[in-house]
Amino acid sequence: MQPSSEGIADYQSFLLSNRIRVNGYLNIVLFCCVLTGPAIALGIAAGIFNETSYGICVQISSAMLILAIIHKMIINIQQGSLFSSYFAFVAMDLILLQMSYGHVSLVLTWFLIPLLSLLLCSTREFVITTAINYVFMVMSAWLTAPYMVANRGDYTDLMPYFLHTVGGYTIETFIMLGAGHSLGVIAIDYFKDTMKKYNTISDKEVLLNEQLVLLKSMARIYDMVNLIDFERMTERPLSGTAIDEMPLDLSKYSHTRMASKLAEHIALEHLDSFLEFTDITTIQKRLKDRKSIIGEFVDVNSGWIKAQYIVSGCNKDGYPTLIIFTVQNIENEKLREDNLIRIAMTDELTMLGNRRSYDEEIRTYKEEVLPYDLVIFSIDVNGLKIVNDTRGHSAGDKLIRRAARFIKEMVGNMGQVFRTGGDEFIAIVKTQSPEIFLDTIKDKVSSLEVFPEYTLSISVGYAAVKDYPDLDLKGLEKMADNKMYEDKEAYYKRMGIDRRRK
Repeated sequence: MQPSSEGIADYQSFLLSNRIRVNGYLNIVLFCCVLTGPAIALGIAAGIFNETSYGICVQISSAMLILAIIHKMIINIQQGSLFSSYFAFVAMDLILLQMSYGHVSLVLTWFLIPLLSLLLCSTREFVITTAINYVFMVMSAWLTAPYMVANRGDYTDLMPYFLHTVGGYTIETFIMLGAGHSLGVIAIDYFKDTMKKYNTISDKEVLLNEQLVLLKSMARIYDMVNLIDFERMTERPLSGTAIDEMPLDLSKYSHTRMASKLAEHIALEHLDSFLEFTDITTIQKRLKDRKSIIGEFVDVNSGWIKAQYIVSGCNKDGYPTLIIFTVQNIENEKLREDNLIRIAMTDELTMLGNRRSYDEEIRTYKEEVLPYDLVIFSIDVNGLKIVNDTRGHSAGDKLIRRAARFIKEMVGNMGQVFRTGGDEFIAIVKTQSPEIFLDTIKDKVSSLEVFPEYTLSISVGYAAVKDYPDLDLKGLEKMADNKMYEDKEAYYKRMGIDRRRK
């Protein structure tokens, strides 16, 4: 009976390893058969075997010793060869033939040899061994026929006795062949079925072990890692010292032990969202047909953390059955991110908000009614080009920085200041008296010396919500710009400088 194509490599490997083991046992049996001669000799001494001689005993033991040694040499060269198995069975047939010729007849022992071949888990080997065994039984009947006819009164001729004996052997062989073959088929099918189940279990164990190795390596990257198995209904923490599986009872708990422990340190304002994110009674539905979900929360002890559910295995309906829950501290990343955002939103020269920062700020006003006291101031530094041309760009930078510091000091807590261009600033201020604020700026800036004999001069325009209630922020900004340019033109005219707006 040939193994099915499914899992054939594993079954053939099993046959080979089994044959190696059986050959070893057969060799032990052959060496034990060396004791057959002394056993028969004891029978002769006891008067049990009166028709044989001590010489036959010596011949049997000598022959078996030689055959056992040869068999040992064969299996030392090739342990799993079929030849060594057949050699052992033929050796046992030879010893039975020799015993029969020496008038020590043990009929049932003939049928033991084919049954031993079933240990090879192959019906083909059983059939071949039975056929060889049958040939030796026929030879035994022929060699012992003259002696049996001479000592029995019911036969006078050799051939009738021989045919009668062979006929009995033939019937018994066919009975044994049928029974043995059926027994072999049942045993082999059982072994194959067991092998398939074992392979299935082994494959799952190998996969699980591989996953555990991977997860343990992940545990070095993440601060906490938890394996959630919805098939076995278990959770297994893979970080820290406790890594034993624990039962997962959804009827009693809505969170894993790891998540529950972590929740004790989550900031109060993040706790509700954290508990919703880590709820394992809904996680399979939330992860259906997805690879992962991520949430960020604040731990009161360590700062920002990132929690993530990663799907490792799914059923046929797309629902996850094996999920990895990881937690990683991202406080440093958040700090770097905040720093990058600050850099991206900050003017490097003045450390004020830049144009991008201003655009982000006004975006917050788009979805709401503008406050009645909100005012947009457009401010431009006068004479920057002259300073750059006469004193150098480093002096020009100093002028810009001094102007920025002055505007920031004037606005104070009333609003925000942004540098939106080379010498251009915008201030968003909340005041109900913008004209007074403007006069204050103009008055104080006139006495602010930047370089020896050079005072800071700025052009300013503003647009207030109370004056233009129908304008949005962009409209107010444009109106403030127009007024600032009007102020700048007046400045250049007053200074006697004939040049375009600057």
